[in-house]
Amino acid sequence: MAEFTLDEVAKHSSPTDMWIVVDGDVYDVTKFSALHPGGHFPLAEVAGTDCTEQFYGLHRGDILKNPRFAKLKIGTVAGKKPEQTVQEAPYAEAHGFWRKSSPYYTESHHRFRAAIREIMEREVIPTAAEDDEEDSYPSPELMLALGKAGFIAAMFSSDGKVVKQAGFDKLPGGVDPMEVDEFHELILTEEVKRIGCYGFSDGLNGGLAIGLPPVYKFGSQKLIDEIVPAVFRGEKRICLAITEPYGGSDVAGIHTTAVKSADGKTWTINGVKKWITGGMFAEYFTTLCKTDKGITMIVVPRSAGVDTKRIKTSYSGAAGTAYVEYKDCVVPVEYTVGKEGSGFMYASGVHG
Repeated sequence: MAEFTLDEVAKHSSPTDMWIVVDGDVYDVTKFSALHPGGHFPLAEVAGTDCTEQFYGLHRGDILKNPRFAKLKIGTVAGKKPEQTVQEAPYAEAHGFWRKSSPYYTESHHRFRAAIREIMEREVIPTAAEDDEEDSYPSPELMLALGKAGFIAAMFSSDGKVVKQAGFDKLPGGVDPMEVDEFHELILTEEVKRIGCYGFSDGLNGGLAIGLPPVYKFGSQKLIDEIVPAVFRGEKRICLAITEPYGGSDVAGIHTTAVKSADGKTWTINGVKKWITGGMFAEYFTTLCKTDKGITMIVVPRSAGVDTKRIKTSYSGAAGTAYVEYKDCVVPVEYTVGKEGSGFMYASGVHG
């Protein structure tokens, strides 16, 4: 099919010679203007221009696939990029993906979605359904592959400064972490969940998404340097351990205790946590404990004093939902997140 420059299209802007551009495709609407349901004027007003934004403000996204209108296409704009593949099933794609003109989604968003989808299709989808059915956790090899691809860092892309400090200057699709907004986050969530394996997808990012933010938001630089880059690279996994059998997510009513040693160098932790997503395979547990100074958040590395048991839930065991027991678990005080007694505030501010 012929290619035209926008300057060539601009020459066809008279009432008797009207070309328009929609989504990089060139249409000759000269004869069609007499049949246009909206009349001649709207077409004459945009003749010779790229009217993509105006077009999608008035029409459905699939209207140009209708053979009556598809035949009006006479070529493409020189340098037009190939379109991404979109699923035809109703509601299979998010609005920001199939809607061609949007005030919210930019080229950065589309590049990001294309890259995340490619990673999912290459690394996750081939085995996700089987793993979800068989209650198999995301493997260490898979997490390393996702880490190398920048996928795990992208889970925390709203905190661009943290991502860059961890050594990731670019996210999938070449996106700068500092330009990420809420729509990039939405895209990542959509692409992870579209595989339809909710237990397995929670195993990928459920524990990480809530267990890591308290560390880099409120933890010491030493704690951040040890944990955050390793998690982003897929070498380590972390989860959030707050809920308990006694009161669920009643944070103020937790029973788990942390007692500081006489020399002030270590904590001894005792207690249990329940319904901990990702707990079965986590190397770190961001844990709320009661101390002499109030509720305190402590990162507990997996050790001889930590025992995890799988909990049967209504969805796949691939999520790694665990019952966690701390029995005389000794942890250096350097693993305390922020100030002693401020754990309730930190737990409330995980997504703040």
